[in-house]
Amino acid sequence: PHSLPFPASSLRPHPIPTMALSAFSIALPSAPPALSSLSSTFLSPLPNHAAAAAPSAAPATRPSPLHITMRKNINTHDFWRQQAEKRRRNFRPRPLLIRPGSAIPDFAITDHLGAPFILSEHIGPQCELAAPPSYLVLFFYLSNDNETCVAQAKAFRRALPAFERYDAKVYGIGSDMDMFDFVRRNRLNYPVLWDGENKARRAFKVPTGFGVLPGRVTYVVDKDGVVRHMFEDQFNGVKHVRSALVALEEFRTEEVRKAQKAVEMSKFGDPVKIEIEDRYEALLNAPKPVYPKQRKG
Repeated sequence: PHSLPFPASSLRPHPIPTMALSAFSIALPSAPPALSSLSSTFLSPLPNHAAAAAPSAAPATRPSPLHITMRKNINTHDFWRQQAEKRRRNFRPRPLLIRPGSAIPDFAITDHLGAPFILSEHIGPQCELAAPPSYLVLFFYLSNDNETCVAQAKAFRRALPAFERYDAKVYGIGSDMDMFDFVRRNRLNYPVLWDGENKARRAFKVPTGFGVLPGRVTYVVDKDGVVRHMFEDQFNGVKHVRSALVALEEFRTEEVRKAQKAVEMSKFGDPVKIEIEDRYEALLNAPKPVYPKQRKG
């Protein structure tokens, strides 16, 4: 009943793994004679041609996934460290921008009529005008053909009477060649300065938009040559007009408050100082406290 229907030698070309066979033999210690002959057949050494085909040396062990991950992380860390060192080595500090409270730099360019324009001669301590304006509004724009720039220039044209009420003078600064045609085409009622060599932009350190486009910035300068207000918006040119007018209104309110305080001090003196003097005098004239005498013993 335990005989095989085919000879055991026919199973030699299809070997079974030794570990599986040994486990099977251990699980069945009392195997039938046919299975015992089968196990002896499979455990017999390979023929000479099979032994010749088998590799003589063991194949090289491949690194485990953990080693690959660790090596990859180390390489990534080295890469980012090299990038940080490169950025640190090539770092160039950004020039300090002209901010509110900074003194204005001087520059010499020409206006749309070709006449020379020197900033220090129109505002500041070295101003040579008989009646210099209280404020100077300088707005830098991109191009004469840009729709946003044209809208910004026209907005300043319409708001010029409001600027004049604050005793402010408006100047536009661009870099295109056809300045006279730009003023005539848009019927501008204020001078536009030509900054073809970017002298004014470099002097004011005007920031660029996205690192490529010329910046759109508006400055409000007082009669002492100090920047009082700065506004930057690359996409909305009309907002520059509103921002400058709001700043001028705040400056006017502050000036009125200071004038009223000066008048009050000239009439009645400084109220804070008077209050401090009164308190000090009251402390000096106050009666000395009387303490009860201590009993001896």
